[in-house]
Amino acid sequence: MLIGAVISAIGAYVFIVIGTRAFEKGAFAPIALVWTILFLGATIFFLPLEQLMIREVSRGLAPRQVLRTHLGSISFGVVVPVIAGGVYTAVNLDERFAGDRIFVLVVMSMLAMAAAYFMGRGSLAGFRRFTAYGNAVAADAIVRVALGLIAIYLLGTVVAYSLALVLTPLIIWAWRPFEGSLEEADAPPAAEGFFGGLVVAQGASQIVLASGPILVAAIGANSVPTDEMNAIVSTLFVTFTLFRGPLTAAYNLTARILPALTQAHEQGESDELARWVRRTGWIGLASAPVLGAGAYVLGPKVVALLYGAGYDPPSLMAAYAAAGVGLGIAVLVLTQILVARARTVELAKAWLLALFVGGVYLLVREAAPEIVVSEAFVLSHAVALAGTWRAAS
Repeated sequence: MLIGAVISAIGAYVFIVIGTRAFEKGAFAPIALVWTILFLGATIFFLPLEQLMIREVSRGLAPRQVLRTHLGSISFGVVVPVIAGGVYTAVNLDERFAGDRIFVLVVMSMLAMAAAYFMGRGSLAGFRRFTAYGNAVAADAIVRVALGLIAIYLLGTVVAYSLALVLTPLIIWAWRPFEGSLEEADAPPAAEGFFGGLVVAQGASQIVLASGPILVAAIGANSVPTDEMNAIVSTLFVTFTLFRGPLTAAYNLTARILPALTQAHEQGESDELARWVRRTGWIGLASAPVLGAGAYVLGPKVVALLYGAGYDPPSLMAAYAAAGVGLGIAVLVLTQILVARARTVELAKAWLLALFVGGVYLLVREAAPEIVVSEAFVLSHAVALAGTWRAAS
């Protein structure tokens, strides 16, 4: 699974690089938007679907039984992003997608296929088929790049290149994810609000994690010249994208620990889960300042080395980015404990409080926009850690 996560991260980067090299900046914009729509759909809706499947299969329910038992939640988690993605694409067709109506079908089909892919991964992890899970994740990245290259070679169009995002999720069926040896069990259903809590928590966490460039531009719109602001936005984007890489890659690894945590909860091993909570919380608190100090010294040099001298961030920005990610990884582990215990409503409350505190901080703090946003990033993750730690204890 670790190898699969690494290949997945590299494959995503390679797919984007190939696209930017094959198409001009303006022509590539639809791919960037389609990719962003996929990212938001996956992190907010489809990861909760995967975790729902992992937890329920781990508890002894057959995949088809999970689909029947949670039909309402699963339908919501698939239909909402598919429709929202399609509407957004249709409304912005002329301005963002060169007026090509095929992109509406591309986006809606891509999201529907991705939903099945994530649920298939969840079924594999629930059956503890971790090797198959890792292979599927790696194959997804490799096949996407291969299809993209074929599309460029044969047709050379942006639409053809985007079809790689539609077809690649079908690779999950090679591992027959919904077939297993479990008999249908009489396990009680997950707690009320389980899936809704996950979606709310994921939505709030992604706002904290990925909204930095938008917030910087909004805060500095009236006080910083446009050219300077564009440079700040670009610097913050590449800095936070680089430092949150380990957190993003860790999403694929949570499927490895959730089945064990669920089983421990189902078997009443509260002392073991309590040890997980304590260790995770203290490790998160201890790692954040260490990572922040290291990034303060080395972060600007690393960013400049990878992206060019013009992109090197202020040392404080790099430090805050690294410290926030250290806290975020701890929150991600505590999230799995809360999912195992079906306490997703408490998880949502923790992230909504973190979002609120970070938002208030943005309004009252007076400093350079990039520093204010970076500080709010750390503060929000600290509040999220405190909230999830308390909820999981």
